Amino acid sequence: MAKIGQIGGSELSADMKKIVAKLEQLLKDGKKLDIGIDELKKKAGVFNVKNATVSAYINRQKKAGKLKNLTIKR
Repeated sequence: MAKIGQIGGSELSADMKKIVAKLEQLLKDGKKLDIGIDELKKKAGVFNVKNATVSAYINRQKKAGKLKNLTIKR
């Protein structure tokens, strides 16, 4: 959870953690993945996370050099 005076949160919500776990599962062993955000949320069994939140997480991870084999369908 974000601390007072801190901008942004460093902890992921429980639902977002489910999405991250599903992403890691789908991308294991260097597999390439072409998926839409709604489809990813459905596979993770999560529906109350905004698409913008998932997109922002993916963009941050790609910028950090992770999730190289992931392509998001629009």
